[in-house]
Amino acid sequence: MTRTLFIGLDGATFHILDGLTRDQPGQGVVMPFLGQFMADGFRAPLRSTPHPLTPPAWTTLVTGRNPGAHGIYDFIRVDDRQHEVFFTLYDFRDIRCETIWSIAERQDRSVVSLNFPMMAPPPKLHGSLIPGFTPWKHLRRNMTPDTLYERLQAIPGFHPKELAWDFERENQIGEDMDSDYLAAWIGYHLPREELWFQVARKLLVEDQPALMAVMFDGTDKIQHQAWAYLDPELRPGSPDETWLRLRTLCLDYFRKLDGYLAELVRLAGPEAQVFMASDHGFTGSTRVVRINRYLADLGYLSYHDVADSDAARRRAASPFAYLDWEKTVAYCPTPSSNAIFIRVAREPGQPGIAPADYPAFRARLIEQLYALRDSATSEPVIRDILTREAAFPGQASASAPDLTLVLTDYGFVSIRNLEP
Repeated sequence: MTRTLFIGLDGATFHILDGLTRDQPGQGVVMPFLGQFMADGFRAPLRSTPHPLTPPAWTTLVTGRNPGAHGIYDFIRVDDRQHEVFFTLYDFRDIRCETIWSIAERQDRSVVSLNFPMMAPPPKLHGSLIPGFTPWKHLRRNMTPDTLYERLQAIPGFHPKELAWDFERENQIGEDMDSDYLAAWIGYHLPREELWFQVARKLLVEDQPALMAVMFDGTDKIQHQAWAYLDPELRPGSPDETWLRLRTLCLDYFRKLDGYLAELVRLAGPEAQVFMASDHGFTGSTRVVRINRYLADLGYLSYHDVADSDAARRRAASPFAYLDWEKTVAYCPTPSSNAIFIRVAREPGQPGIAPADYPAFRARLIEQLYALRDSATSEPVIRDILTREAAFPGQASASAPDLTLVLTDYGFVSIRNLEP
């Protein structure tokens, strides 16, 4: 019998859900089940991680520990080897503390865990696990148990590509899209969520795990590109046909999601305790902050010259293809991290600042970052700067970013070498 059902909604926010769970002109009640669920139960804002980002926040939720304890700070892990810097994806082996799955395993409780990030390669557990953020070609060997893939093939229309992480598509988040491409982007996530629901339903019915946990991430992905069609504060006074068409597509997704929630709760049964949570909230961003370009202007980051050829210019589109690591002492590795890493030389003659200079260098850099202003309005760009020891105390603190930036509009930075 399933005693606990946990449903994760990536990036979900009451700012959007409150409107979708009420009757509104022209759309009705988009999510009637969720509205009743919240009315019958308890709801409250959930505090996210110091930097509210999917990998550290979901890892915190399934461990109960802050990133300084569990060690996940971003999608990408930085391995600074002085003369070279390598970037690799975080995975389960980087988590430095126990997860709720292993706690259940110790108590001989069965578990089903679906689509949570940083869960590959899968841990030992009594039950089934399909990780999120995994390319489709690697999905089968990162499921557990070994027989699970064959069971999933019994689902009509099953294909691992629908469950897996499409890195090429996800890299388009934040890019400009015309209305037709955006419509296709929104539509792409409907069959993907449908298949995750079908998998969850099958395992919930057939296995009846003590703990059933599934995360739906279409909420986050659609909001990233279609926020202007969901945020009630951004609704135009007289919406045109394109705006109405794209909003309708967004609402179609949320209607289907509401049906998935209703069915999973029904199947879990009246005795199950049901929790829903999101990893972080959401908002719009109004600025592009070229943080690595600013660090270069300050003299802390350096680029090699780009050859005058089409091939070289295409390569230069990659943020670090022409970065000169020998002369770089501070940089931001990813736009999602909002992080500044300060390079400290481990031995004399190696790239980076001298260890003894670190406190003064960091203090000066913080002052210079706070001095960054919007060129059009002269308003501050950065609201707050979190230091490693203050934001991320714990056994994994040493691998945390030296600084984490909170922008005034709570957006992400850009790491491209562009102006503006």
